[in-house]
Amino acid sequence: MSRVEIVGRTRYPKEELRQLILGQLQARRVELDTQLRGLNGTLRRLRRKYKVNWEIFQERFEQGKLPEDADLDYVDWKAASRLLPELERQRDQLKEVLG
Repeated sequence: MSRVEIVGRTRYPKEELRQLILGQLQARRVELDTQLRGLNGTLRRLRRKYKVNWEIFQERFEQGKLPEDADLDYVDWKAASRLLPELERQRDQLKEVLG
């Protein structure tokens, strides 16, 4: 676990601030875990529905080979695919800090 230290002058006890910061970081980690479960669920659902990976789905979509109701799935899949790596990175960074 990384060390979190409050430096400089504060109006509040440093240990109290340290615990507050660690608590907020832990809450964010829980929030990220929830978001990641949702995104992974979306990706699994879309892969099952279309029986292809993102690249093939995107190619077919751009070629107009999918039904019109695939528009929302395209938006969901694209957003989830782009957001997932960033949220995983944030989660991993917090894991490193929090231990």
